[in-house]
Amino acid sequence: MSKTITFKNSFNAGEFSPRCFGRFDIEQYGNAVGLLENFLLYQLGGAMFRPGTIYAGEVKTSANPTNLIPFQYSTQQSYDIEVGALYMRFYANKAVVGAPFELVTPYAQADIFNLHYAQNADTMYLTNQKYPPQKLVRLSATTFSIAPVNFVRGPFLDTNVGNVTITPSSATGTTTLTATVPAWGTGTIYIVNDFITQGGVHYRCIISHTGGTFATDLASGYWVAEDFFKTVGNYGATLGHIGSLWWINAAVVKITAYTSKTVVTGIVQPEPNGTAGNIGGTTAYTGWAEGAFSDYRGYPATCTFHQQRLFYANTPYQ
Repeated sequence: MSKTITFKNSFNAGEFSPRCFGRFDIEQYGNAVGLLENFLLYQLGGAMFRPGTIYAGEVKTSANPTNLIPFQYSTQQSYDIEVGALYMRFYANKAVVGAPFELVTPYAQADIFNLHYAQNADTMYLTNQKYPPQKLVRLSATTFSIAPVNFVRGPFLDTNVGNVTITPSSATGTTTLTATVPAWGTGTIYIVNDFITQGGVHYRCIISHTGGTFATDLASGYWVAEDFFKTVGNYGATLGHIGSLWWINAAVVKITAYTSKTVVTGIVQPEPNGTAGNIGGTTAYTGWAEGAFSDYRGYPATCTFHQQRLFYANTPYQ
C-alpha cells in the first residue's frame, strides 16, 4: 500500500485539543494542528518561525523573581511591565522606559505572581485579595501612574436585618457613627449576625437560637467573640474597617478613623449627581450595610470588562 501524503497550507484554526483528534467532521479540522511550537501563524494560514529574543535590560534586583505583565496601548505601542517587590518598571521598543521610569506599588514579593488584571485603552485595573484594587494609567509614552480605585457608591454586603443600630452624629459632612449593641438576654430570639455584649465583650451570632444560659449557648457554638467595628485587618494592612464604605439609611459614609469597637468617624459621600450626601437624620438606624471591600473582609481576586462595564469578583469573604 502506498503512503498517502496530504499537503496543508493553512494552520489558522490553531492547535486542537487531543479530544478533537480524528474529528474530521468539524469544519476547522482541516486547518488545525495538534502541536505547533516556536511558530507564529499568519492570518492567511501559513506559519513562520518565531523571532528570537533579545536582552533588553537587567531587572531591578536579579536575586528576586519578577513578573511580566503585557500592556497593549495600541497596535503601534505596547509595553512589558516588570513587577517586583513594591515597584513596577516598563519596557518598550526593546529597551527599558526612562532611566528607568519606576512606580511604587503596594505589592509584596510574595504576591506579585498572584495579580489579575484587565485593560481598557490606556487604563489597567489590577486585583489581589490582600490589596485594594489598583488603577494603572498610561499618562504619556514614558510615564504612568498607579493609585487605589476610588469606590464611592459601594459595593455592599447584605442590608442589615439584625439587632444593631447605627446612629450618626451628623447627617452631612464629617460624622461619628455609634453602633448600639444590645446586652444578651435570656429568652431572646437571636438570628445569624445578631450582635450582643456580655461581660464587656462583643459576640456575633452564628447559629439562630433562643437565648438560654449564656455560658451554655457559648459552649454550644452559638456565638463567636467579634467586635462590631474592626481595627484589625485579615488580608493585608491592619486597617480593619478604616477606608471602607458603609451605607446608612440614604447615604454612603467612608470610614476615616477608628475610636472603639462601637464608634468610628467617617465622611458622608457625595450623591451620583455631585450634590452633597445626606443620611437623612441623626436617629438610630437599623437600615445599614457594611462595605463588601475592606481590609477586614478582603478585596476582589479578579476583574474583567463585560459590555463596557468593569466587574470585580471573589473576595475572601464572598
